[in-house]
Amino acid sequence: IHGGYGWEQGTLDTGDTRRLNGLVAGGQVGFNYLIGSQWFVGAEIDSAYAAIKNATIIVDSGFPHSTASDFEQNKYLGSARLRTGIAMDRYLIFVTGGGAWLLNNMEIGHNGLTPAAGAVILTDQHLHTGWTAGGGIETVLAGNWTARFEYLFARLGRQTYTFDQPQPFGVRIDAQLVRFGLNYFFK
Repeated sequence: IHGGYGWEQGTLDTGDTRRLNGLVAGGQVGFNYLIGSQWFVGAEIDSAYAAIKNATIIVDSGFPHSTASDFEQNKYLGSARLRTGIAMDRYLIFVTGGGAWLLNNMEIGHNGLTPAAGAVILTDQHLHTGWTAGGGIETVLAGNWTARFEYLFARLGRQTYTFDQPQPFGVRIDAQLVRFGLNYFFK
């Protein structure tokens, strides 16, 4: 299992950026293979629920009951990575890299110009894919239990958001994660 904090920057085709941040929690499975007495290689797949989000609300001074808003949230993220490093006493120091994916949801809304007017909410959701790289340290707690800390950077490809409108726009995402984890090794 793992949990941590993530932050991202979404870059629109226009060059504008959006910044999001929040918590992540999930799990991982993998293996390590010891080469000689100190070096190891391994592989890992992880998956996490993400509450990395940002919301903006704008009040229209000309219409006191009118607000416009936009909301963006990363709902889910995961990766499939190789890792390698050195085993020293009770510690593994590693670098890691591989493929990554992130499910991103965007909403644009307006509550109407008057209280009697109906609300308008447009939504679009896409799976961004790309690569990730990082590193960390893992230590034995007791028996087969280990704890770890890791940092990951992910560059996730551009997706086009349309909101059923004639002027779609593209978004590319750069995400960073700091995670703490707990593992059980089966021998």
